[in-house]
Amino acid sequence: MRTNKFFIRCGLTSAVFASILFTFAGELHGQSSRTSTSTARRVGEFNKQGEKALHDEMNREMRRKKPSKEALRKAAQIKRETIKDLETLQSNYNSMILRLAERTMPEQSFIKETTDSTESAAARLLANLALPKPDEKAEPDRIEAVEADIRLRMRALCGEIYALLTSPAVENPNVVDIDAAAAAHKRLERIIHLSELVRTAQQ
Repeated sequence: MRTNKFFIRCGLTSAVFASILFTFAGELHGQSSRTSTSTARRVGEFNKQGEKALHDEMNREMRRKKPSKEALRKAAQIKRETIKDLETLQSNYNSMILRLAERTMPEQSFIKETTDSTESAAARLLANLALPKPDEKAEPDRIEAVEADIRLRMRALCGEIYALLTSPAVENPNVVDIDAAAAAHKRLERIIHLSELVRTAQQ
């Protein structure tokens, strides 16, 4: 882009440059015609470069289309859903932490409602955010074996939700970090899997 701008400036000032050469033509009269021809050729080249750069810039501007109404509507919808899903994960995390602090067995109704909404929120985040998948060449990620105890599984689920909500991909969404985004993708997959494990745990 800097090169194009340079050529544009050269194109805009080439006329001035040519007029200066014409003004000094009398003083340069004693010089050879070869020098005049060389100078004229350079002026012509500057003009051609400037015209080409302006033409290319016009083509680029024409290709830059504004987002359609449908694209804007979809983007707004994803933003609303993302905020709602993150709030759901935060709310469910708080509820599960309180239940764990009580040291009592959570009711089946609470378990089903909480894990269902947690799994749905994580699945929609995974679809809407289109996060990059972890490197396939890396060692496959495995959720550590969690005993078939609902409280232990719930604690593991809370740990994954906390890790996601405090990750750079969520706390600093305007900063592009491929590694952090891939890690968030992995966290969401863990949350989905652990939600199912909590729901199917034997009491």
